[in-house]
Amino acid sequence: MAKATKELLDPRQTNFLAYFLDPKSATYSNALQSALKAGYAQEYAESMLYQLPDWLSENLGDVKRLLKAERNLDEMLDLDTVEPLIQNGTLVIDEAGNLIKRNNPQLLKEKKETTFFVAERLGKKKYAERKENINLDIPIPIYGARSTHPTDDSDRKAVPDEKENS
Repeated sequence: MAKATKELLDPRQTNFLAYFLDPKSATYSNALQSALKAGYAQEYAESMLYQLPDWLSENLGDVKRLLKAERNLDEMLDLDTVEPLIQNGTLVIDEAGNLIKRNNPQLLKEKKETTFFVAERLGKKKYAERKENINLDIPIPIYGARSTHPTDDSDRKAVPDEKENS
């Protein structure tokens, strides 16, 4: 029976996944070196992928699904939206004998939506519709809490007094 929620990972498991799955890691895609770097014993590190404990199987399953999703996005972005024109169940051919083609509006719409989806997420700074919190170096205000950040404007009034406007 599948578990409803995943168990929390211990620090070694978290570190292993980070080392193993992060392309910027020196041990990327090397299970043995990632496991050793995470603090596992040599014997366990050598057999980890063969034993495939539940925590690893679940997390690698997530990676497999993510890779499939990325593949599907690539296929959708490369989708040819032009198709042969068919009328009354017959391909339409021009006078010169060439097959007449046209854009499929539904495929074009799906490709457009996928393109916007990818652009908004991968190119947030340039394409995201919401731009107010793009810079992650600037703290996001939490209402009711007072910040100690040097650029904090919490002492300012949100709306000026009427006296200030007259």
